[in-house]
Amino acid sequence: ASEEDFLDASELRSIRMPNGMIWGMADHFLPSGSFEFFCNNMPNLELLTLPGCGHLPQQEQPGAVVRFVQQFATRVGRRLTIDD
Repeated sequence: ASEEDFLDASELRSIRMPNGMIWGMADHFLPSGSFEFFCNNMPNLELLTLPGCGHLPQQEQPGAVVRFVQQFATRVGRRLTIDD
């Protein structure tokens, strides 16, 4: 993949739907600065950071990931119902 295959900062900022991001703080796969880039450019971001976790949080800390996804989906579902 090349840089052109990814959303740039302005494209990320244009997203209006809720965003959930799970980040392993010990991730050494993604380039340095990636965490800050996403945090600074994703509006409506709900974030779960996992200390000591690498690039595969769904394998390393599945319970925390499942809880976050379930809670995020519930909150988004409530907002969609209220806004409809």
